[in-house]
Amino acid sequence: MSTELSDLLHNEYDEVLNSCEFSDIEIMIGEDPDTKVYKAHSLILKIRSPYFRTTLTNDSERTDDNNVIKLQKSNITVEVFDILIKYMYSSFIDLYRNDIKTNVALLIAADELCLNGLCNFIEEHLLSDEILLKQNFILIQSVASKYHQFNKLVQFCDVNFELDPSLIFMAEDFTEIKQEILLDVIEKNNHAESPIEIWDRLFEWCVAQSNDELSLDVTKWTQNETSIFRSIVQPFLPHQC
Repeated sequence: MSTELSDLLHNEYDEVLNSCEFSDIEIMIGEDPDTKVYKAHSLILKIRSPYFRTTLTNDSERTDDNNVIKLQKSNITVEVFDILIKYMYSSFIDLYRNDIKTNVALLIAADELCLNGLCNFIEEHLLSDEILLKQNFILIQSVASKYHQFNKLVQFCDVNFELDPSLIFMAEDFTEIKQEILLDVIEKNNHAESPIEIWDRLFEWCVAQSNDELSLDVTKWTQNETSIFRSIVQPFLPHQC
């Protein structure tokens, strides 16, 4: 298909979605206060998504009101579903417009909606920028450990972490690592970071876990703030001695 015809088809399907004409389904997306109702066409959704094909034939998953099917998906954000529904209508998606967190959220949501081709496309897009993946290694490792079906991301994390466990400490999103994982990394002590470097990063992590109760300037801490820090860092102290 020529580019002109492809663009025309893309625009026509966008118009169908935006006009809501002949729509027979309403999908409530997101959680309060960020929610949105999408009016769509069940035939298109069933053709494009095995998830919707199953859900729309399962009476326990849907409610009907004046011949309009009503569904609710609170675990997908409005931002993500807005991209996915436009993709389902037009087969068009531009991942370069999104940050890595949005593309990871798209990957997870696309997997839930059984958009397997899109999942492969997003995974390949993410893997095309290894520097960005390493900068956000905590996010990527968290996803890989939970969603084993993303085989290439799992392999990326396993291989790179084995080669250089210090990736954990160098990641820009280091403060988002879960306590049990960080404890395990420090206990194994198979990284190249010095004790001082580890302590500096651990300090940053503890401050980030305090819900803005602690600042990075220790000289301004009150006794209460010192106690808060002590309670957060306590599980790590035996491994820092």
